[in-house]
Amino acid sequence: MTPRPAERLAAALPVLRRSFQGGALVVGTVVRGRRSVVCHGVLDREGRPPVDARTLFELGSVTKTFTGVLFADMVERGEVGFDDPISAYLPDAGRLRPATAAITLGQLASHTAALPRLPANLYRRAASAWSTNPYAGYGLADLHAALCRLTPRGTPGVTCRYSNLGMGLLGVLLGRAVRQDFRQLVIERVCLPLGLLQTCVDERDRPELLSAVGHRGGRRVPPWRMGVLAAAGVLRATPGDLLRYLDAHLRPHRTVLERALWRTHEPHGRARGGDESCLDWTRRVNASGETVFLHSGGTRGCTTFLAFCPRLGTGLMLVGDSTPGVSGRVITEAYRLFSQVTVDEAACRAEAQTRVWAAAPAYAGPVEMPVQRGVLLPDGVSF
Repeated sequence: MTPRPAERLAAALPVLRRSFQGGALVVGTVVRGRRSVVCHGVLDREGRPPVDARTLFELGSVTKTFTGVLFADMVERGEVGFDDPISAYLPDAGRLRPATAAITLGQLASHTAALPRLPANLYRRAASAWSTNPYAGYGLADLHAALCRLTPRGTPGVTCRYSNLGMGLLGVLLGRAVRQDFRQLVIERVCLPLGLLQTCVDERDRPELLSAVGHRGGRRVPPWRMGVLAAAGVLRATPGDLLRYLDAHLRPHRTVLERALWRTHEPHGRARGGDESCLDWTRRVNASGETVFLHSGGTRGCTTFLAFCPRLGTGLMLVGDSTPGVSGRVITEAYRLFSQVTVDEAACRAEAQTRVWAAAPAYAGPVEMPVQRGVLLPDGVSF
């Protein structure tokens, strides 16, 4: 008999814990709208309450998928254009090099702008806080200075390079397009319409919720701050909200952001390994031939992973209170678990179809159709 999602989660939790080597860990699935969650650990390893589906975790780069939905929605509203050059939204555009000025918003959103992963002037400014909060002190003036000295590292629109700089810049430009801050926009335009009422940009905005305390190398680290590059990794969310978010991507027709959600699943570039880059999901055809979407995130103290398969209606989320480290074994194990849940669902559907056919009456030979009178058919159509 095919294992149920909850059984899969319970069986996989010990393996995930060993590969994670952290404290608090929450894993959940959504299968055809039904959600299951397993939780392990306490908030800060010092006797505080255990984590649950209402604990806030830092999302890191998973924030980029929310930025992608915001961008897609603003394109649908006509507030920005997919092919608008970034120079149209920068006050000092005349100082940009021509190749940089021609980069489009869509290229930023799909990581096809050929930009470096980080702005060159971030490293020096962030050196003293590299292991805790490297982005916190990076401001708008720093970003503008970096852009004026920047040259794409490849051909925009062709070269696929994952870039925190590009996604952070996109958030700034979207805010300028409607004269609002990105942090306000993403909550008002994405989180609230999707019912993600426990998602925020700062844990201090939701004092009624307990937050997981991030750890790096077994030591506590301060809360994650993103500065001007907020759109690349500023959000916090609970496991419950992340499962709702996955369900929205699995069933966009049940949301008010249907067109925007579908748009984020469209591929716009191909990375070296063969995966395709969307807005801002990675699109992959797995070993079973199913198209799946995934994204991982890591701050200096937390780990996040999301994956979903639209055809089979399966999704998986994982959050933890420790950085994944160089090996990232917990992400690999989470993806393996997601693949198992997806294969299980495919097997369940096959079993259900077999039962339907088995219950059908035996074939009794040709059936004569009654004559339909008074029905006009188009020219050339006949029975």
